[in-house]
Amino acid sequence: MTHFPYVGQAGDYIILDFGCLDTSNGAKLILRTDEVIVPKTPCIKIQILSKTGDWIEVGTLIPRVYWSTDIIDLTPYLLNVGGSLKIRLYFTHIHKIDYVAVNTTQQAQIQIVHSQLISAIHSKEGIITLKLLYQDKNMLN
Repeated sequence: MTHFPYVGQAGDYIILDFGCLDTSNGAKLILRTDEVIVPKTPCIKIQILSKTGDWIEVGTLIPRVYWSTDIIDLTPYLLNVGGSLKIRLYFTHIHKIDYVAVNTTQQAQIQIVHSQLISAIHSKEGIITLKLLYQDKNMLN
């Protein structure tokens, strides 16, 4: 079976109706996207339909040049949603989508372990360790 993704043009939008979901554990939109042409400001605007009938922008997704999976946490915006979850994906340029889902399962407990960056070597720029540490505001002591 051959699979062809949806290709959206600038100004296009897709309205996704997920109906009434149990969002007591939150909700995360999951997309697999690709960019067809690299423009200056490529994005897909993520909007949800509020209970007043307005589209509220809750995030901006900038697709990569090659396929990637992205997750957008919708939880902070669920109080503004009426009975069903409707999401609009608004295209500002040509993008491809081949997977869309909403995950309403409880977030797993995770433990974050911070470690010291020893070195970072870029394929063309060479050693960039200090540049990364500076950008992260995590300077070496």
